[in-house]
Amino acid sequence: MMMSVWTVMFLGSALTVPCLGYGLGPPIGACVSMWPGHEVDAQSTDPPYTITVSKNTYTPGEQLTVFVNTTDLNPEIQFFEGLIIQARRAKCSHVHYQEAVGSFTLESGEDFLGLLNCQGGVNSTVAHRAHDHIYNRTFTWIAPSTSVGHVYFRGTIVRRKTTFWTTVKSTFIRDTSDTSTPESCYVQTEQADTCTSSANIRKLSNLAVFIIIAIWWFRI
Repeated sequence: MMMSVWTVMFLGSALTVPCLGYGLGPPIGACVSMWPGHEVDAQSTDPPYTITVSKNTYTPGEQLTVFVNTTDLNPEIQFFEGLIIQARRAKCSHVHYQEAVGSFTLESGEDFLGLLNCQGGVNSTVAHRAHDHIYNRTFTWIAPSTSVGHVYFRGTIVRRKTTFWTTVKSTFIRDTSDTSTPESCYVQTEQADTCTSSANIRKLSNLAVFIIIAIWWFRI
């Protein structure tokens, strides 16, 4: 009986792991939602950051330069501490519209950013891997070897842990072989119910452990 109690206590403590992002990179699951996991909603104001691209069209296999910059002139708050950026299809009805397309390369000596293999794509995502105050970054996007239609770059950029924007987007980068109209797809701006706060999880798990121990105690 004692073994089962300790097992329950261990499981209860395991449930207290928060759904958070960390300084060494985005949390698990951010590949799709691009949500940092912080226990607050995203900022609703216009983001003080921009994603710009060296061209507004692409052809398969072409390399484009991507620039991330701040538009805030206040030196005390113009930096950012974390980001995750992908290129995505600009067609919201596409079954894979939430998947990253293409791949990235980083500048030599880059020590703030790293590359992730999201949704099966090699180096398909740029994300922070260190904690620092950054003001701008430049990297290269390599278009897929076959046409995927119009695309745009979407990013979540974190100024501080609880201050972040999920609506940072570039203009559309048009596929020269596609005559359709590009679309900007849904972006999460509020924390999801599944990302319950760690405090609430801790209270519930501790309550469950207490009840089970009480039941065990009165049965002996």
